[in-house]
Order: sequence, then structure tokens, then C-alpha cells
Amino acid sequence: MKVASLRSCAPREFDDMLVELKRYTEEQFRLCVQAPPDHLSRLQGRAQHALEITTLFEGASKTADRIAAKATPSAGLSAAVPQRR
Repeated sequence: MKVASLRSCAPREFDDMLVELKRYTEEQFRLCVQAPPDHLSRLQGRAQHALEITTLFEGASKTADRIAAKATPSAGLSAAVPQRR
């Protein structure tokens, strides 16, 4: 929910950050593929970490959207439910 809050406060900046995280992740992947054998495990760890962070931020905002959608009943559903008097 904190990531969603951050995204809603600064959506353009949040999207810009995601773009940069993806660029960084791609660069780490490239370095991993080009790594000499004695540096492979270190660079592979960096690539995995970059992917985890990127996935965390992308997934957290999507998850927050789903949570918010479930917490807020839609107008169509409330109109279909009979009201008690």
C-alpha cells in the first residue's frame, strides 16, 4: 500500500523511476551475460537483485490496485443489492 501511495502522490515520477529500474536491470543482465567466469556469480547476483527490486515495485502497485478495488464496492453492485428499511 505504501508503494501505491507513493505512485498516487507522484505518478509521473514513479513511472520514470520504474523506467530507470528496468534500464538498470537490463544493464545488469547484459553484464552478467558478458561476465568472465570468475565474476559470473557476483554479476548474476546483481542481476537477480535488480530484477527482484523492479518486480517488487511493479507488482506492489498492481497488488495495491486490486486491494483498493476489493475494498471499494462498485456502484453497480450496491444498486443491485436491496436495501433494508
